[in-house]
Amino acid sequence: MKVKKYLAPTMKEALEKMKKDLGSEAVILGSRKISRGGLLDFLGKEMVELTATTEEGVLSQKRRSPVEKKPAGSRLSITVGDEGPMQEKQRRPFPKIIGNQLAGSATDKSEAGSVSLLQRELQDIKTVVGEMAEQIRYQRMPALPAILKDIYKRLVENELAEEITLELIQNLYGRFSESEYSRQERVEKYLIEQITSLIQVAAPTPLREKEPLVLAFVGPSGVGKTTALAKLATNKKFYGKKKLALITADTYRVAATQQLGTFSEIAEVPMEIVHSPRDMSKAVAKHKDKEVIMVDTAGGSHFNDRLIGELGRLLDAAAPDEVHLVLSITTKPKDLRQAIKLFKFEQKVRLLFTKFDETLTFGSIVSVVRESGLPLCYLTFGQEVPEDIELADPAKIAKLVVKNIF
Repeated sequence: MKVKKYLAPTMKEALEKMKKDLGSEAVILGSRKISRGGLLDFLGKEMVELTATTEEGVLSQKRRSPVEKKPAGSRLSITVGDEGPMQEKQRRPFPKIIGNQLAGSATDKSEAGSVSLLQRELQDIKTVVGEMAEQIRYQRMPALPAILKDIYKRLVENELAEEITLELIQNLYGRFSESEYSRQERVEKYLIEQITSLIQVAAPTPLREKEPLVLAFVGPSGVGKTTALAKLATNKKFYGKKKLALITADTYRVAATQQLGTFSEIAEVPMEIVHSPRDMSKAVAKHKDKEVIMVDTAGGSHFNDRLIGELGRLLDAAAPDEVHLVLSITTKPKDLRQAIKLFKFEQKVRLLFTKFDETLTFGSIVSVVRESGLPLCYLTFGQEVPEDIELADPAKIAKLVVKNIF
């Protein structure tokens, strides 16, 4: 069956084209209104498209054998315009049209203007999506003045927990007038004071006269346990002038034993290697004459239940006065919480944070201390032994969180 399409501004003109081409016996199969000439056919002039065939064509189609079928997906599409019949082009996919338009495919001023309009609309969409993403990210951000919103976002981006940040901002909002919280120095001073009060610290245990002070260092691998131990052992502000002994239970890594052994030789400090709780008890008893005994332990994944169990038995045998859970400030907050959960032994655990020189976000330390209930004791901030270690100072940490100033 021969099918043709006729395109004209009005139905009357389309009918005239059809009759002129097919004669008075033409049969109309359908009609519709379409737009032509605009970007994506949205901005063009409205036209009438008429689809027709001859009566003879209809009868010949009916006489066709029922077995004969049109190939799947076949389509005859001939449009007759002002310049006569023409084959209609395959409609391009929508993404391709967009890509061509944005690549500068427009060839006249009208299309160029349409492309410019489309680009502006896409930019508006991008802006709206960005604002929505920010609202989702800070979904707990209350309806606050712009200044307080900026402070809220800055603290959360510094990895301070949203719960703590929300509490601080609400207190700030209720305490000060708008003219007061617009003063940056006053606001920062208030925040530093409040964050300082959230950080619990523990002072080093005083030395005893008749028995040594036993310090154990535990934590995940790669956080700097052995280096932190070496800093404390040689720093004159802490134990650098004391009679020391070292014990290592880190027999999983040969390099760790060699590292502590090298340090032991240089510092002229005796070192014992232990493999079991029984060995640990003997090593501690052997150095009863020392002022301080430092115990290094194996690092590893805090998801390794067997390692955690062995470590617990070794600590029971060592009976330490202080257990320093060594963590890196560069670790993700979620992993810090998991490590604390598994390394939180029955002994007196304190937190020792390392690698303060390797990050720009410090809020996680406040969140971890508050959530765990464990006090901070030491911070390390470099590779230099023995210099780069100091007692934890809540005010300094608060300044880091608020102003990024150490």
